Amino acid sequence: MIKLDRITKDFVVGTDSIQILKELSLEIGDQEYVSILGPSGSGKSTLMYILGMLDTPSSGRYIINDKDTSTLSDDEISRLRNVFIGFVFQQFNLINKLSVLENILLPSIYYSGELPYNVKDKAWELMRRFGIDHRATSYPNKISGGEQQRVSIARALILDPQLILADEPTGNLDSKNGEIILDLIDELHSKDKKTVIIVTHEAEVAARTNRQIVIKDGYVVSGKEKSKLLKKK
Repeated sequence: MIKLDRITKDFVVGTDSIQILKELSLEIGDQEYVSILGPSGSGKSTLMYILGMLDTPSSGRYIINDKDTSTLSDDEISRLRNVFIGFVFQQFNLINKLSVLENILLPSIYYSGELPYNVKDKAWELMRRFGIDHRATSYPNKISGGEQQRVSIARALILDPQLILADEPTGNLDSKNGEIILDLIDELHSKDKKTVIIVTHEAEVAARTNRQIVIKDGYVVSGKEKSKLLKKK
């Protein structure tokens, strides 16, 4: 479903060019449950932005369902990102002036086609599923961090995307709420049959996934077993 072919990403700092990703190649299949693991400075956040089509590579090809994204216009990229990817961010990225229900519905406002379901009905279904329906008219800054992340997950699912991209989804949560959120993300793969990618620096989080892609110094280090990942922490 996803293929990165010799992706590089360069940043210019003053007169110097720094290469963050170095001819990085990987493939992720439909309905896989994958983690991208690496310490700060490894390039995993840059990779996440490219996977999410929030940034473009300096060279190489990013192919989604046999479509080379480098051939798409900005509008086509925006439309593909909106329908193909559901984002779950560490900082939640909710809009405080919008209610919980309005935040969940937000991606549908930018969708130009017709959906095979009533989007408001789906929003209520998701809120009931995640135990936040009693918060429908509340505002994000008035609910707990765990509840905010559940709102974020519901928002990610509202357009029924193929891919869920979760960036350090438990980074702002205590251990109890973190486990709840990780259980929900596990369910997105096992029950909803989504392709799920978790970007994390935590080996214990990565070990929940079926495959771990380890990033170091802008390269992919492959073939790490769960037990080895836990020992390396």
